[in-house]
Amino acid sequence: MTFITFKEEKHNEAIEIYTEILQLSDLSSENQAVIYSNRSATYLMLKSKDSLELAKDDAEKAIKCWPSWWKGYYRLARVHVVQENWNEAEQILHHAFAMNSESKFVRDEISYVRKKTGMLSRQSRAIPKEKFKEATGMSEEEFRNVEKRVHSLPGIDDVMKGHQYRSGIEVQQDYKKAAQFYEKAANLGSPIGMYHLGLLYQDGNGVKRDFEESMKWLLKAANTKPTSLTASSRA
Repeated sequence: MTFITFKEEKHNEAIEIYTEILQLSDLSSENQAVIYSNRSATYLMLKSKDSLELAKDDAEKAIKCWPSWWKGYYRLARVHVVQENWNEAEQILHHAFAMNSESKFVRDEISYVRKKTGMLSRQSRAIPKEKFKEATGMSEEEFRNVEKRVHSLPGIDDVMKGHQYRSGIEVQQDYKKAAQFYEKAANLGSPIGMYHLGLLYQDGNGVKRDFEESMKWLLKAANTKPTSLTASSRA
């Protein structure tokens, strides 16, 4: 019992520190998002009904401060996981995955949620736009802006299909098909597609290992100007 009390005291101490930092007037919106994200994670560790609501509120604030940062969505999804709101959690995790498909946290969380919900069809899993906005705390304008930014990425649909086949999300894992979709996205000018195609050539997954081809695509990805969304999604 003493150990639990000690941990709770440390969590409360951390929350106080984060709250003090948020009072600083010169914090950028990105830095505010990071602090809200960290405080959300700390509230979640307290596991009380009130702390869950505070964790959700902070995650939503992180998203508003930095809409193109994956971790705000991940924090919000974690709250829904603890509350066992599986459909909402999965929908929000997909948004985080679109911004940062390399995050082990996001991929592991998606796998966990899938074990709870089973393999549902995309249609049955999808939640209405209004419900998604409510879950993320977004206004209509903010939702449209994020949606527009995501869909404006070159070859984004092919990139997402590539991610699906590479990671075996909703489909059987198939590196060859992943390579085909990444190549299609790369040819449309997507630096994300170029990067992941280069990695497949580097490791020989789905394509014949070819370091020269790998270097070609990795260098092309590095020299292609990213959009504001992809540029900020790895923080």
